Amino acid sequence: MKQVIAIIFGITICLLVPAGCGGSEKRTTMDDCPVVAHADGSGLVVCDLASVRDSLDMPMSLLCPDLEIIRLENSDEALIGDGNVWISEHYLGAYSYDVAAYKFFSRTGKFLGVITTRGQGPNEFVSGIYDSYIDESEGKIYILSMRATKIMVFDFQGNALPPIPLPFIVHKGRIKISAGERTLVVMALPFSDTPCVVWKQDFDGNIISSIPAGQFVIDPGDYNNELFAAFYGNNMTYYLSRWVAQTDSLYHYSEVENRLTPAFTVQLIDEDEKHTYMELPGHYVIYRSVDKPGSPMVLVDKQTLKGAYVRLRMDMLGDIPGEMMRFANGYGIANMHPSNLKEQLEAAIEHPEKLRPEMLQQLTALNESITDNDNNIVLLGKLK
Repeated sequence: MKQVIAIIFGITICLLVPAGCGGSEKRTTMDDCPVVAHADGSGLVVCDLASVRDSLDMPMSLLCPDLEIIRLENSDEALIGDGNVWISEHYLGAYSYDVAAYKFFSRTGKFLGVITTRGQGPNEFVSGIYDSYIDESEGKIYILSMRATKIMVFDFQGNALPPIPLPFIVHKGRIKISAGERTLVVMALPFSDTPCVVWKQDFDGNIISSIPAGQFVIDPGDYNNELFAAFYGNNMTYYLSRWVAQTDSLYHYSEVENRLTPAFTVQLIDEDEKHTYMELPGHYVIYRSVDKPGSPMVLVDKQTLKGAYVRLRMDMLGDIPGEMMRFANGYGIANMHPSNLKEQLEAAIEHPEKLRPEMLQQLTALNESITDNDNNIVLLGKLK
């Protein structure tokens, strides 16, 4: 079994490109970029996409000051493949369609067991896993499948516990568990058989409060649509990314007031352009169709409302591309096959003149320790 290690690279290690937003230099911050959005009388932030013209190579350390590198245990049973990763303070869970299992690890990468697998049994999933929550306070793992009538519950040893019934079918749902209160918030793709778009319920399946699906309904139901929901701190966001493009908004959900409030929208250049909105602690994000010119990612600073097309760079790892990072619940997360990370590290090491000596030494050691037969490597950074 390969030794499990976790390494933290701080923001002070190396910033490889000069700051600024003018001239022929690579631009890394929005300081001198124009304001591209405004807040209307209700507080809704509206971005004018046509006014976004600057392009930046932004260091990931500006979003995630520290990068955690988690080498997952390299036993056959622990292999995870490509897929989603869920994080708690001391643990992580991983699921991939190819492996067809939810696997449980310590935050340092030690394999702790298989929690559930694909199958027809009462504590198995049929169509894949869409969300999960690891509750350390009670030692439980909550798992929501892609099409669910219940939330499966397991202890940390993989023993099945009584499930949480759902009041109706949940398609591509997201969950926020409040274990102490025995309540949860559910967000879902609102097909015709899901009458609510967001609701709060107890662990017995009783609805406490809800928001009717109304204008959000997707009929006929189509899994090409996606739900982007985020829970971090007291913030809860809801966004439907539709297969058929339309003018839309990202919403804030208030559990106390049982209200969805539009928070961010975009004046699109082409109303038929497919797009996705997302909210980070300090930025709004617009993902444009990949066939459009420029980077498909636009960042809008919440404080200054300045914006630009952004290409993220993993400056903590020698300025390698950062497109592999996804954002979820206050974290930047990348689940990387070892050969992909190794290829990018080798490209960085080939230009030692761009690296400080201590970073060159660290990247060389990391690269030499990785083999193509290793388990995946999780890159993790808490968003600021």
